[in-house]
Amino acid sequence: MTENAGFWIRFGAILLDGIIVAVPLTLLMLLVPGPEAVKSRFTDVLSFLYALLLPVFWNGYTIGKRICPTLTQEPKSYMINSRKE
Repeated sequence: MTENAGFWIRFGAILLDGIIVAVPLTLLMLLVPGPEAVKSRFTDVLSFLYALLLPVFWNGYTIGKRICPTLTQEPKSYMINSRKE
């Protein structure tokens, strides 16, 4: 049986995801002309889509989770029997 990833491994994965998203979006904000509010909204939407859609298509993984040794599992489900026998 494999153990769950600890705090520091999860923290490292989140930190890597932040760097992977922040660097390209910062460069994009610097290169694209326009009002700051519009660029900020655009980068917020892109980072939200990264956090929402990438785990959906990669079976629960983000790029940071793929780099760090994490294991994504489905929660255990238990049968509940409400009938008295």
